[in-house]
Amino acid sequence: MEPAGNGDKEPAENGDREPAGNGDREPAENGDREPAGIGDREPAGIGDMEPAGIGDMEPAEKGDREPAGNGDMEPAGNGDMEPAGNGDMEPAGIGDMEPAGIGDREPSGNGDMEPAGIGDMEPAGNGDREPAGIGDMEPAGIGDMEPAGIGDREPAGIGDREPAGNGDREPAGIGDMEPAGIGDMEPAGNGDREPAGNGDMEPAGIGDREPSGNGDKEPAGNGDMEPAEKGDKEPAGNRDKEPAESTPRCPPSDGWGSVASAGQGE
Repeated sequence: MEPAGNGDKEPAENGDREPAGNGDREPAENGDREPAGIGDREPAGIGDMEPAGIGDMEPAEKGDREPAGNGDMEPAGNGDMEPAGNGDMEPAGIGDMEPAGIGDREPSGNGDMEPAGIGDMEPAGNGDREPAGIGDMEPAGIGDMEPAGIGDREPAGIGDREPAGNGDREPAGIGDMEPAGIGDMEPAGNGDREPAGNGDMEPAGIGDREPSGNGDKEPAGNGDMEPAEKGDKEPAGNRDKEPAESTPRCPPSDGWGSVASAGQGE
């Protein structure tokens, strides 16, 4: 009842309980309970309980319980091209193209097209298209299209297409296709297919399926399914399904904290 798992090259069958997982190359069939996951290349089927996830390339089908997610090509969700939600092209929400909110293209808010804020297209702020900030198209910042920063298209940073950084396609970094880093296809690192690291299938780390870490299905951490932390599915935190807190937490300083801080401020 589980032909396809994480990174499996199986197609996924009908009525299977887990044909498609994270990064799987399966298409997802009808009646499956999890054809599409995070970053999966599956299309999502009809009657599936989760065809679209975060950054999935699926369109969302009829009868699915979650066609739109973060960065999905669906109608609603975070970073979708729909009318309402986080990062949508609608008027209100976080990361919308509206006047107020976080990540909007408006004058006020974080991530607006204004001069200051997080994820703005301005010169300063986090996620701006300016030289400094997180997620700017500048040389320094997190998620900038510059050489250094987290999620930049440069050589260093998290999620860069460079040799070092988090989520780079380089040898070292977080989420790189290298031996060490977070989310790498290596033995150790965060989100690796190894025993230890953040986002690994191990006991501790960020985004792991273990008891402690950020994004884990445990009690504490960022983006965890626990009670408190920012980005958790708990009562407190940013992007949580709870009330939300106002002050974002600083990135962890143990191990890879230096990488995140290296890109910022350049």
